[in-house]
Amino acid sequence: MRTCIAILLVGVATARALAGQWSVAPEVGLVAFAGTSRDSAGVRIGPTRSTVIGLRFGRETARGGVGLRILTGSTGFGATDGDLTVIQEHQLRLLEVAGVVSWRLRRIGVASGLGLELGPALDVWMPQGATSHSRIGGEAALSWAFAVTPRLDAALRLEGAVTGSMLDSNDLPASAECKATWRRGVGLALRWHGAGTGY
Repeated sequence: MRTCIAILLVGVATARALAGQWSVAPEVGLVAFAGTSRDSAGVRIGPTRSTVIGLRFGRETARGGVGLRILTGSTGFGATDGDLTVIQEHQLRLLEVAGVVSWRLRRIGVASGLGLELGPALDVWMPQGATSHSRIGGEAALSWAFAVTPRLDAALRLEGAVTGSMLDSNDLPASAECKATWRRGVGLALRWHGAGTGY
C-alpha cells in the first residue's frame, strides 16, 4: 500500500513539473502574400492580405522551446500588373499547421528579450467552390517578448513564410507559370507558461 502511495506521489510531482514547462499562446496578426503566379505580360495573381488568428502549444525551457502552431484566416484573390490591381475579397481560406523550434537570442533589460523561431509548415488552401490545395514550406520569425506577469508574456512577432505555389499549373493559362507563394506578417501573441520559463 505504501509503495502504491509513493508511486502515486512521484507520478503527481512529475506531472506537475512537466505541466509547469508547457505553454499556450493565442495570437492575432496581419499578413500579406506575394508570388504564386506570373504570366508573360508580367501580370501576377494570387492571394492578397488577411487578418489571421492562431494558437500555439509548446514546451519551453530557459533557452528555447518546441511547439505546434495552428493558423487560419480568410483572404482575397487578386491580379496586378504593377499599376492596376483588381481584388476579389474573401475567396480563399488558409489553414496552416506548423512545427516551431525557438531560441532565446538575447535578453533586453530585466524582463524582455529577442527570440528566433524556425520550422516547417503545411498550408491548406480552400478556395470557394473549388478543391483544396496542400503545400509544404517553411517559416521563420523574430520575436520581442516581454513579461506581463510571472507566468504571462506578450510577444511582437515579425514573420516570413514560403511554400510552393498555392495554385496548380492547370489552374493557369498557358502563358502563366507557378511561382512560390510568399507570406510576410506582423502579429501579437500572449503566452501563458510555467514558472521559470519566461523572460
